[in-house]
Amino acid sequence: MRMKAQVSFEMLVLVGALLMFALPVIFFFFSSAHSDLIKTNAVDADALATRLSYEINRVMLSGNDTKVNVVLYVPTGVKKISANNSILSVYFEMNGHSFVFKKQILAKNNFIIKGITSGPHPFRILYIDCETVGVSYE
Repeated sequence: MRMKAQVSFEMLVLVGALLMFALPVIFFFFSSAHSDLIKTNAVDADALATRLSYEINRVMLSGNDTKVNVVLYVPTGVKKISANNSILSVYFEMNGHSFVFKKQILAKNNFIIKGITSGPHPFRILYIDCETVGVSYE
C-alpha cells in the first residue's frame, strides 16, 4: 500500500513541476500574440492614412469635376479621421495604446470623415470630390 502512495505523490510533484514551467510559457505566448495584433492594426492604420492621402491628392491634382470612389480597409481601432490645415490625421486606439498618423494633403479645407471608423465590416467606400468638402462617407 505504501508504494501506491509514493507513486501518487511523485506523480503529483511531476505534474506540479510541469505546470510551474508551462504556465509562464503559455502566458508569454498569449501576451506576445496580443502585442502583435496591436502592432499589425497600427501598421494597417498607417497604411490607411497613406492610401487616403494619396487618393485625396490625386483628386486635388486632377482638377475640378474629378470624382473618385475608393474602397478602403479600416482596421479595428480607428477612432477618427480628420483634416486640418492640409494635414490628414488618422486616430488609432486599441487597449490603451494610442497613435495618430499624420499625412500631408493638398486639400485646404478642414473636414472630418464620419462613419469610417472601424465596425463590423472592415471595408468602407469613400466618395472623394474636390468641389465639395473634400471627402464624404457614403
